[in-house]
Amino acid sequence: MSYEDGFNRRGGSRDGRGGGGGSGDAGKIFVGGLNRETTDDELKNYFASFGVVTECVVKRDPNTGASRGFGFVSFSDPVAVDHVLAESAHVLRGKNIDPKRAKARTGNEECTKVFVGGLDPNLDEMEIREYFNRFGKIETLELPFDREKNQRRGFCFISFESSDAVETLCMNAKHNIGGKEVSYTFCTLRHSLANK
Repeated sequence: MSYEDGFNRRGGSRDGRGGGGGSGDAGKIFVGGLNRETTDDELKNYFASFGVVTECVVKRDPNTGASRGFGFVSFSDPVAVDHVLAESAHVLRGKNIDPKRAKARTGNEECTKVFVGGLDPNLDEMEIREYFNRFGKIETLELPFDREKNQRRGFCFISFESSDAVETLCMNAKHNIGGKEVSYTFCTLRHSLANK
């Protein structure tokens, strides 16, 4: 599963449903727009009013420990997710937060690599890195070069260290870099093949 690391470091599903095929994902939400001071307990206490919270985590930078501004919440009953989404607005620590149903993936593979298309070939590599680093730590950034035109191609491949970064990236339908809207898709190749 793509975002299971955030929930299962302590050992599997706590709701007893277990099972495969992503059935345990129905009770999980992604929460974006968090105040950087929000703690795990505050996030859990807020969503406890919608149902029994079995796991809750605010994602943090592994190097600095600073909040990355988003987290994940798991409920014992998937109906709680519907209750959350039925609310027109959610405010925590004085800031509007944005809960969304977490996207389930089938099978056991994690997606850590994305294809990004529609890039301006003249866009600076650092600008690309700075934009995508906000979603998670970049492991590799591939910028293919067109030898015939003697310029970079208008796309790239990005491998993140964690599949959480890809999940967060997907929560935004549109991404604008250097004044140009770009598209993205998941790569089916594992990151171990990324450097071919």
